[in-house]
Amino acid sequence: MQLRKILTTTAVVALVCLTAATANAQRQRGQRGQGGGFGGGFGGGQMGGAALLQSSQIQKELELTGDQIEKVKALAEANRDAFTGTRDLTREERTAKFAELQKSQQSKLDEILTPGQRDRFKEISLQVRGAGALSEKDVQEALALSTDQKDQITKIREENRPQRGQGGGNGGNFEELRKAREEANNKVLAVLTSDQKAKFEKMQGKKIEIDRAALRGPGGQGRGRKGANNNN
Repeated sequence: MQLRKILTTTAVVALVCLTAATANAQRQRGQRGQGGGFGGGFGGGQMGGAALLQSSQIQKELELTGDQIEKVKALAEANRDAFTGTRDLTREERTAKFAELQKSQQSKLDEILTPGQRDRFKEISLQVRGAGALSEKDVQEALALSTDQKDQITKIREENRPQRGQGGGNGGNFEELRKAREEANNKVLAVLTSDQKAKFEKMQGKKIEIDRAALRGPGGQGRGRKGANNNN
């Protein structure tokens, strides 16, 4: 049971990373008509809904029932199984596969959660993604970002993209990577006007504390910081 739990946690954390990679690849192919759907539910880089819903803190905040928790767990396990063999796919095939999984996951989560829970989960998802959400098409539209602002955000993200091996598994560069990411996030937020910043804050709703180390799974224990709104 413990091994199965570890495998499940690893899979949903992988979904978090890979759905974000999918959103970024979609954005790079052209932002018109592409990218995640903030208005639609749990799209693009929105941290993979099933992964976030593994957090007991979020389950408590949304007041999920036992039945809903079991359904989310089953969905996370199904996502784990869906990753089988993806390493053998090309980059384009993986992008298509993850986009397909993401769409399927969103549809299933919409069935599991009530309308009120979905609305609150959108806010929490925004809190967790922080400045990272500002690269997503629907969030940009909600904030009425100008073309120049979008270009600035894209440039900042590209200039601060981690290089292969940076912050590797041994954790040697993890703190350096975290600081670089935080600095980039601050630069992205600085692109917004005061009114846009206020609206972005409002979109995130009431702040809650989230143990980010728990979201990372076994490999990230001890490295996370509490607090949903730290713009990772």
